[in-house]
Amino acid sequence: MHAALDPSLPDLSPVLETALDAVIVMREDGSVAAWNEVAARTFGWSREEAVGRQLSSLIIPDRYRDAHYEGLDRYLATGEGPVLKRHIEISALRSTGEEFPVELSITPTSSRGTRVFLGFLRDITRRKLDEATIRRRAIEAEALSRLTALASESSSFERVMSGCLEAVCEITGWSLGHAFSYSDEETHALADTGIWHACEPFDFAPLEQVTRDLSFTPGTGLPGRVLETQQPVWITDVEHDPEFPRAGVAHSLGLHAAFAFPILSGSRTIAVLEFFHSSAAEPDLSLWPTLHTLGEQVGRVFERTRAEAALRQEREALLAEIDRRERLEQQRQLLLDELNHRVKNMLAVVLGIAHQTAKTSTSVPEFTSSFSGRLASLAKAHSLLTAEVWEAAPLDSLVRELAGTYTSEADGRVRIDGPPVMLPPRSVLALSLVIHELLTNTIKHGALSVPDGRVSISWTLQPSGGAPVVQLRWREEGMTQVAEPKHAGFGTRLINASVGHELGGTAEFHWLPGGLELHLDFPSTEQSEGTHAQ
Repeated sequence: MHAALDPSLPDLSPVLETALDAVIVMREDGSVAAWNEVAARTFGWSREEAVGRQLSSLIIPDRYRDAHYEGLDRYLATGEGPVLKRHIEISALRSTGEEFPVELSITPTSSRGTRVFLGFLRDITRRKLDEATIRRRAIEAEALSRLTALASESSSFERVMSGCLEAVCEITGWSLGHAFSYSDEETHALADTGIWHACEPFDFAPLEQVTRDLSFTPGTGLPGRVLETQQPVWITDVEHDPEFPRAGVAHSLGLHAAFAFPILSGSRTIAVLEFFHSSAAEPDLSLWPTLHTLGEQVGRVFERTRAEAALRQEREALLAEIDRRERLEQQRQLLLDELNHRVKNMLAVVLGIAHQTAKTSTSVPEFTSSFSGRLASLAKAHSLLTAEVWEAAPLDSLVRELAGTYTSEADGRVRIDGPPVMLPPRSVLALSLVIHELLTNTIKHGALSVPDGRVSISWTLQPSGGAPVVQLRWREEGMTQVAEPKHAGFGTRLINASVGHELGGTAEFHWLPGGLELHLDFPSTEQSEGTHAQ
């Protein structure tokens, strides 16, 4: 794909060919200079159809075109533009004339004196639909909760029907709602309750008057069809429905779409609620379950004795679901925060190891060997923690896993012994570095560097005022004339830092004639930040 029609334009081929979004390059005169494949799929115009044409005629709705040209002229005159170098959400056009929402960012650029505008556009139709669904579900939950409470507290059928009208108008955003009641013991016709609800104040008196004057029997008009079928009925535009006798009045008030649904008590219709909208609208079948639930709330006012327990149960279930969703969101955020915390800590540990290893290494191979060994010990600790869902890992498994890298218990040179102890993640990571340093040191300079040398790694768990204390003992034997080093190396400093700051414990080095003996004492559970800092 070529990014431009002439060589004076900047070469944007890499951007156009690899971008996941629609990418459009526009010249100063508003014509399209380049158009990638994602743009072709998004807007329905091929590259050959788009390049050279005015961008406004391709993707910009009529109502935005004047602002488009004004903004372009302002930028060319002043170098400033209201939508440049920031993300905005706006409507765009497909080749079919369909409008859809996009996220847009525009960046001006130039090459060899030629200025162009680089636009990145992303179809956010699905995101907008998802956001609208979430908002609607929240509104539905709140409206259902209010109506449930009203139905459980009120013995007034009229008050509950009014609350239902308000809830449906709030959920749908429709303009007007009205309620009929029904008693088939007399005229077999719906009775006008005089209960109306308008989302915004407007004069609907003519519709109110004609509704009072008409008789809606089964099959007559919108409410009569609902009465006859006991099912919701939707009219896309009442002006074109021959079975809607109030069409003239509704049209004069600017009302077009309408739907109605029954309120049932058992198998009997006790009311019909109808609603009107200011524009034509296709049926929204996703509304029916919600309308059914709302209708049930109103119908249960007629069955007060049997309904009270069911109403409480539904309200509790609703509140429980809201609470469950909140707890799931809190858990998700907690997991994200914990993951972020662990990654930062691990990066800090790796950075510290690299820095200190570099300071004590005399060559690149020496640095590579030392650094790789320390990272390998961290990796093994991570594997143990991952196997335990990052909650804790057994001390026994950690020690055996690390020791097994260098030697085997079967040869009798390493003895490992201690009771079961589960350590938290922070302690596992810190202790893995400590044991790694001890093992590499004994292999190079300690007991395992001589034929008859042996190492014992043991621990006990001692009670204390708080968490039990792990008393770990490292003991080397088989050497002769061992003397305490005059200067502490990096390994010793790392052990002291890890035990003091990460484990919240103490480390005591004892240099005996037969080899090193190290006493590590630390809490078995993770300590507070204040303890670590001490």
